[in-house]
This record gives sequence, structure tokens and C-alpha cells, in this order.
Amino acid sequence: MAFVKTSLVSGEPIVITSFENGVTMQDVAASFESCLDLMRFGGGSHYFLIGDLSGATGAFGDILKILQYTRTVVEQTKAVLPFQFTPLFVGSDAMVKLYVDARRLQQFGSAEIALFPTLDLALSAARAQIAQTGQKDDNKQK
Repeated sequence: MAFVKTSLVSGEPIVITSFENGVTMQDVAASFESCLDLMRFGGGSHYFLIGDLSGATGAFGDILKILQYTRTVVEQTKAVLPFQFTPLFVGSDAMVKLYVDARRLQQFGSAEIALFPTLDLALSAARAQIAQTGQKDDNKQK
């Protein structure tokens, strides 16, 4: 399984989900459910969801299945959540770049996903957006 772990950055509305090796639609589904659980637990109104794919790869057929999954299940789920999230990706594999480019197309949701070469840059971008919007940490961690 390529899905490794999901974690909520302490004191910040940032969730990081990590993958290694070949990512499948099942990995993405498991990760998405784990991320949703953390965001529900956190109690915030807006999160930055960082997909760390720096150690991940993918096959073309799997990327097509992942695109279909995110276009249907993820987008439908986002519409009914009590919070919002902004995805940011980390990675350089050609299939990761293909996924990000394809998500911009209308048939795959017209979604802009920022892609960063390192996790540190993605974290910095999320923190800059949080500071720029004045978003306070409204996580209600127990």
C-alpha cells in the first residue's frame, strides 16, 4: 500500500498525507477518509491539505482511476462538508504532474492544485496563505 500516514500539524489548520511507491485509487480513498477524520476532529472551518507525493509514483491507468475518483467522490463529499480544504501537492514524478495538469481540465473538475518540489515549500505556502487571509487557528483539538 502506497498510503503511508496522515497527520494534523499541531496548532495549525494543515493536514499532511504521505504516499510512497505506486499510488492507486484505493490508496487515495484510504488517505481521503483519514484526512476527513482528522479535519472533523480538528473542528476547523478551513484546512490546507498537503499531499506529500515526493516518494510516490503512479501508473497511467491508476492516474485515470484516481482522476475519476476525485472528480466524483471527493467533489461530492466536499459539497456537504462543514469545512473547506485547499489541496497542495509535493512531488516531481511525471504521473503526479499529469494528475495536477489533468485536474485543471473541465472534465476533471477545473481544480487548481499547487505543486511544490519539497514539503517545506508547501508548508511555507500554506502558512503564507493562512497569514494573508488572517485565518486564525480555529482547530478545537481535544
